[in-house]
Amino acid sequence: MDKDQFFKALAARTGYAGQEPPPPPRWEAPRELFFGEQERLEVFIRESEALGVSVSLVPHEQAAREAIGKLVASRGYTRVVTAPNAGGSIDRVDHDEFAAAQFGLCRADHAVAETGSIVLETGPHNPRCVSLLPPVAGFLVPRSKIVSRVGEVLTEVSAHRDDLTSCLNFISGPSKTADIEHNLCVGVHGPGEVHVWIIENL
Repeated sequence: MDKDQFFKALAARTGYAGQEPPPPPRWEAPRELFFGEQERLEVFIRESEALGVSVSLVPHEQAAREAIGKLVASRGYTRVVTAPNAGGSIDRVDHDEFAAAQFGLCRADHAVAETGSIVLETGPHNPRCVSLLPPVAGFLVPRSKIVSRVGEVLTEVSAHRDDLTSCLNFISGPSKTADIEHNLCVGVHGPGEVHVWIIENL
């Protein structure tokens, strides 16, 4: 029995034989679900901070780099890894090296206002372990990359089907997990501390 015969037999058994199939779903979200430029920024900051993220708004990338340098120096970090898309150079993925790092820095490919999420398109060119293994993670977020809804990210990514990323990571605050007794643990499966620098002029 081929596929068409199978579905016809199934329709006949369930009483749906002869009925027209339902129309395909409409994925266009109503305009009122999208935020204006300033509101996107405000909602993203609010939702990120509600997740426990430290958020800073800086005028340009140099200011972000200076703030990162001060953070690293004030804590005495000596092992810092930087993703290639944030100016780093990684010849090979060494999980032990990344796990031993104290701070990992990445540049966000997208950011979602409604959930306060950072989105990374990761792969061999941009390994996700930089954002997952160090206990403290930092993200450079160009303001122009902040969108209202998750669907906008998926639409943009799917538009480049010939060059799809191998993994799309949505990072919503520090890593959290809870057991059956509702005990919340932070930093068990990923960074326990997250910093975001939103760059105004990018």
